[in-house]
Amino acid sequence: MRVMNGRIALRMLAVVGILGLGTSPQTAAAQCTTNVPFNTCIPGGGSKKTDCNFEWIMSPAPPLTGKGMPKNKYVCYEGDLRCDIDGTPDNNSCTVAANFCINNEDSRFPDCLVTAIDAFQVKKPSSTSLDPVDNTNLLALESAAGGGGMGVSILRQNLPFASGARNLNHNMCTGTVPILVPLKVTPTGKRLTGRRSLKIQVTAGTGFIDTDSVKIQCKPSTCGNGITEVDHEACDDGNRINGDGCDQGCQIEVGPPTPTATRTSTNVATPTRTPTATQSGSPTNTLPPTATFTKTNTATITPTPTRTQTATRTETPTRTETNTRTPTITATPSRTNTPTQTPTITITPTPTSTRTNTPSVTPTFTPTLAPDVFIDSPTHGSFSTLAIQTVDGHVTNPVPGNILLVNGTQVNIEPDNTFSFNLPLSASAIFNPVVAELQVPATGFKVRERRVVIRGQSVADGAVSTSAIALRINDTGFDKLEPVVAALAGGSLNPQSLLPAGSFLGDFSVPILGTAHAYVDTYPPDGSSQGGVSLQSFSVNVDAQAGFTQVDVTLNGLEANLDLTGSITCGLRVNASTVTIRGNYDMIPLASDPEKLDVNQISDVTLLWGAGQPTHSWTYGICNTLSFLVDALVDVDGQVKSQLASALKDPDGAGPQDAPIAGALQGALGGLALGSSISAGLGVNLYMPFTQVDADVNGDSFEIGVSATSPIHPVGAPDFTRSLVIAPEPFPAYGANTPGGRPGTDVTSTPYHLALGLSATSFNQLLKSLTEKGILNITLTEIALGGGSPITVTSDVLGVFIPEFFDLPAATPLKIDIIPTVSPIVTGLPGPAGELEELKLSQLLINISAADGSVLYLSVAVDVRTGINFSYSQATNALAILLGAVNSNDITTVILENGIHTDESNLQGVVPLLVQQFLPSLTGGLGSIPLPALFGLSPGNARVNKQGTFMSIYLDFV
Repeated sequence: MRVMNGRIALRMLAVVGILGLGTSPQTAAAQCTTNVPFNTCIPGGGSKKTDCNFEWIMSPAPPLTGKGMPKNKYVCYEGDLRCDIDGTPDNNSCTVAANFCINNEDSRFPDCLVTAIDAFQVKKPSSTSLDPVDNTNLLALESAAGGGGMGVSILRQNLPFASGARNLNHNMCTGTVPILVPLKVTPTGKRLTGRRSLKIQVTAGTGFIDTDSVKIQCKPSTCGNGITEVDHEACDDGNRINGDGCDQGCQIEVGPPTPTATRTSTNVATPTRTPTATQSGSPTNTLPPTATFTKTNTATITPTPTRTQTATRTETPTRTETNTRTPTITATPSRTNTPTQTPTITITPTPTSTRTNTPSVTPTFTPTLAPDVFIDSPTHGSFSTLAIQTVDGHVTNPVPGNILLVNGTQVNIEPDNTFSFNLPLSASAIFNPVVAELQVPATGFKVRERRVVIRGQSVADGAVSTSAIALRINDTGFDKLEPVVAALAGGSLNPQSLLPAGSFLGDFSVPILGTAHAYVDTYPPDGSSQGGVSLQSFSVNVDAQAGFTQVDVTLNGLEANLDLTGSITCGLRVNASTVTIRGNYDMIPLASDPEKLDVNQISDVTLLWGAGQPTHSWTYGICNTLSFLVDALVDVDGQVKSQLASALKDPDGAGPQDAPIAGALQGALGGLALGSSISAGLGVNLYMPFTQVDADVNGDSFEIGVSATSPIHPVGAPDFTRSLVIAPEPFPAYGANTPGGRPGTDVTSTPYHLALGLSATSFNQLLKSLTEKGILNITLTEIALGGGSPITVTSDVLGVFIPEFFDLPAATPLKIDIIPTVSPIVTGLPGPAGELEELKLSQLLINISAADGSVLYLSVAVDVRTGINFSYSQATNALAILLGAVNSNDITTVILENGIHTDESNLQGVVPLLVQQFLPSLTGGLGSIPLPALFGLSPGNARVNKQGTFMSIYLDFV
């Protein structure tokens, strides 16, 4: 696990100090628990089933949507003290007060399960941002969630960054988290709206991921212009000075509070009552009754606050002592008033009502938490190469007599309510589920948590699986590609490019006359502007050989003018009807861009001339004058051949410079880059670097790596950190013909032009990325029973399978949500019914709920084993993925939520039937694999077979 370095840790602690967050997170009041429109917590755009796990609080609260939810768009005007807490009116920045709360019992999301938060990750701002404001905001958010605040683990780029613990506290909120949002200031000094987005992803104990965001705008202040903008100002006195009744943000300032004591001392009325209440004889005897009033005062803490104020009136008799000086009135009133005062004192039996209050209602609030069980490690969907995996967990709110079963085995619960279990991991099963079930046999109560551990090697998201894709081009395929390669390389293979005007060919020795240097003439032989070489046409022939690729470039109608300068000066014209330039080449990944090939000439080229070729003639100079002598003394044609071959060799051998023809072929073979064409068809990001090229007498095999990532992660779709590697996966050996022998595909062995092989590992990368795109997140409101027409999913329809649904009102609309939590995999083995590939899905959640999502009736985790075949479509040039039939024995179901209160033993038999009904709907989700068009040629006549674990498609260019 990666930990923070000292500098980052100190910076985070500094931010914690600024925020005033202590070492223990403080549980805030239930700010996120009420219903609309009184709940001001911002869900942030996640799924309703997970939105309660994390919510924002912005002060003041943003406007509400039409559904009574606070918008996740927050606007603050710079300097407005209601939202800009930095207190500075004109610093080109807003500091807004953000809070967030976790594990909320939010009434707005009744089907959101509140469990606990395991991990916290700031998606925006990115941890890789170089913006200092982003870094400040990132640290502030992480500090509030991590060790200085809520204590949960912090992730960055989906990897552990700072360790923490699961937070089980419900309705827990941070203190103020200051978020900086600077204005944009143009070079001319104009101030524009600044924007910052906050996006948080939390992982709940159930394995659900909640991703929520809030967009914050800081707008330039309009305060001080003398105009009251009523949408955000309450006044505008033409300045931004505080203390003059209109503050720096143009909000009305409230003056100092007036003393309320002068108004409450309206005791003038008491003298009018004191004559009736004057005591005769012993005024002090009236004081004991006031003691009885204090009892009622202690008893009536909450139920009767109004009566406690009557006790304050009892203090008025203390003022009657000043009125005892009127003796004439004391005799009569004393007789009449004492009975009237005694009835008032008889009100003191109100303590009997206080006895009804003493059995406080609060104790009945606490024992509502049911026992629960949690698996703390390993995390759901984690990979392991161990034979035995230790499973740790804990129990909350245990009751006497509860029993803990892990995968059916009773496990002891330690005194600290933790437990541990050794889980054997099956390499052949790959998916290894662990189910912790807490039972209370006396009541029949059960609660479960299920996680899946994946046994096998893995590759990180974004990393490259080497030699995972095979591309094979046979000689017959090169024959089809040669005209295209020639056209693509035409500009570079044109003799004017290979032998441009002024090129030095070598020394030309003429006995007696001396030595001259031969150059390609700048004067075109045909009067055109193409330089000293002309050509009628050329062609390219590619022929695979053992260990290299032979390429012949044939020039037709070659004519070249040469200049000889030195001790002699002559002009020479060379003609050839045909000349073939033959070279041997190897191909390796291009170091600067491995998705392309580096073509290298491995020996000097050979020039093969037609019979009697070339011919020559002298055009000027002494050689022309003495041509009879020069031709007799010099093998002119032989020297021309040698010089042309020398001009076409690799200039620096194995160095970085390419031979002219090698460079031309390298540019032409850029069409072999597969990543972009397949990426566009699948909608995922593919990086496909060449890792090796092997040539044999039948063709060339290109080994290609692959990294597949999803460009988007829709709400509710999972985000995986790794994918399964099937090892070992030997690279397939392709021959001139298909393997044959597979019913329904290529029964007979036939020639082919092109083969494309996908390893099981590369297929798993694709499945991971496609699942992250949300292709398996499916909502069904209709199902086809028994192969018939689709019918609406209602309580009556599902009641046929699960009778408890008949207890709902007739024809209650329902929906079935399919939610993947682990990426599907192929194993490289045949499917259960002999399909091309075995496909496994694990912990596929099937939730049956009300059509509006308000009530979750049933949640089931399903593991499925099936097979897949491929069907080629010439119209779309793609392979559609077809699921095989699903046997009920290959379906495992575990009930996670049973809100319909059905018999679980009945569900074990019914759920597979439902799975068989809707599983074919996943076919459309898995989609199809587009086949690349190489050099603009579309493949066709597809045949599918297996080469080891590689699913191979054999094609012809049409």
